[in-house]
Amino acid sequence: MSNRLFLSLFLLFCTKTSAIDDYELGPDSFVQEGVPEGEIIKKFWNESEIFPGTERDWWIYVPAQYDPAEPACVMIYLDGWGRLKPDGKWRSSIVMDNLIHKGQMPITIGIFVNPGRIPEPNENSHFRYNRSVEYDGITELNAAFFFSEIVPQVEAEYNLSKDPNQWGVAGASSGAVGAFMMAWYRPDRVRRVLSSIGTFTNYKAAGSIMTMVRKEEPRPLRVFLQEGSNDKLNYSGSWWMANQELQFFLDWAGYEVAHEWGDGGHNAIHAGSILPKMLTWLWRDWDEPIKTPYSEKQEINKSLLEGESWKLVYEGDLIGGLAGDKEGNVFIGESGRRKILKMDTSGSISDFVEVEGKLKSIACGNKGELFASYSDSRSIEELGSDNSRKKLASGILASDLLPLEDGMYATLPEKRQILYISRSGRISKMDTNIEKPHCISRFIDQMRLSVFQPGNQFGYLYETREEGKLLHEQLFHQLQIWENNTRIGGLDSVYDVLGRLFVATDQGVQIVNHQGRTEGIMIKPDGESPLYLAFGGENLQFLFMASEDRVYRRKMRNPGHWPFDPPTVPEKLLGS
Repeated sequence: MSNRLFLSLFLLFCTKTSAIDDYELGPDSFVQEGVPEGEIIKKFWNESEIFPGTERDWWIYVPAQYDPAEPACVMIYLDGWGRLKPDGKWRSSIVMDNLIHKGQMPITIGIFVNPGRIPEPNENSHFRYNRSVEYDGITELNAAFFFSEIVPQVEAEYNLSKDPNQWGVAGASSGAVGAFMMAWYRPDRVRRVLSSIGTFTNYKAAGSIMTMVRKEEPRPLRVFLQEGSNDKLNYSGSWWMANQELQFFLDWAGYEVAHEWGDGGHNAIHAGSILPKMLTWLWRDWDEPIKTPYSEKQEINKSLLEGESWKLVYEGDLIGGLAGDKEGNVFIGESGRRKILKMDTSGSISDFVEVEGKLKSIACGNKGELFASYSDSRSIEELGSDNSRKKLASGILASDLLPLEDGMYATLPEKRQILYISRSGRISKMDTNIEKPHCISRFIDQMRLSVFQPGNQFGYLYETREEGKLLHEQLFHQLQIWENNTRIGGLDSVYDVLGRLFVATDQGVQIVNHQGRTEGIMIKPDGESPLYLAFGGENLQFLFMASEDRVYRRKMRNPGHWPFDPPTVPEKLLGS
């Protein structure tokens, strides 16, 4: 047992039964002579669409040095009034006055927002406090609320920086979870996080944040954590241990993280006393961008290349499929305009073939032919670049197609079926227990099939035999699922040359290893949920992802696997 862990357990279970809490406020927490005081403007909001029915007070702090001609930095505070009270534990506006005056913080506008509450309908009831809904969860709702409803009101009156490096967010207790998740989901808007006595336990699902830090693609964030050894311990976990675990894994993953541990309880006494220190650290070098961490310890970085990110390569009509061929060309099914486009390895896009129906899925065969499934005519066709077409099946609404050398698999979620269609046109129903089979892909040894269904985090694995026969059905893959994510099931999937399976989910593209374990989750570009995937580009080095009307690509560490190449078993998988 490490000395640190032993000390933590000793302090937690064997020593003080109450917090010392003898921390005192320093000079930067008091009004100082000669320091200009900022203005505080009170607001009210009761028109939320994100949290319907709620009402809340909120405030804007404008430093005396603010110049409308110059964009100001921004600091968001959850539990607004508690952070703002001039005689409270935090006194955040006074601290900001002093730090801005001394040049230890940039000129920063503060946004202080209370959690919402729903008023009581009559005298026989009580208002509903909405704080846990807004802060304790690990959803995108709180970020959506701030950046679609509150921040636009401030932007309408003040000149705010557009640089996410110049935005910060602070929260305490459950508010620390809300602050962390705001930056986690929206690093395009805010990148500095101040957490005090954070409730990174499982009141709802915040205990999963440590897993998110380990598995998800890293973000450009700077984080300060404060906690006390006499904080809460109950059915949801230990605050003291959870904060140390979060700090450990942020550091493990390469994040810029600082911490201050004390012996306080679940209150603001310790954190308030060091607020000037925390803000000074958080805002140092505020003109410099916060770097995205990169650590070889994270499994996801065995698939990602440092410095590479998603790039938008096409934006058009409703997309109904994505497919790649061996030469690296990528085909984009435009369901709305009823055509299939071809993007070559240089990124040039041209019309490839027109179609007569609403596309549901497209796939490339081993001879360069294309196959298409239509949702309106419920049919499957083979398409040629000369606009030739051959109908392979009718009365079938196939969500995914997997061409093989001697036939094709088709998934039919409505009928709970997987079909095998031979080259001669013979259709066979494969026996499975899958309720709604959706996406299907073949492992690089060409002897196994992976099948996923929407709304289910588990994927099935089969052994394949002649004439498409499926054997040894097993729940094998397990996707990562976070709170409030009901569409986590796989929507499309492709393999790379090392046998890693890339699965399109509402959480992002998940990377699943050969043992069915999720190794990492890629960030969704522009918040767009992936629907279709394909490898393409020169040497199949790029992963392409399509959302409803956009296509992105990203250069990967390992190229994609062309399904018709000779079967392989990577050396690292042998015997594992």
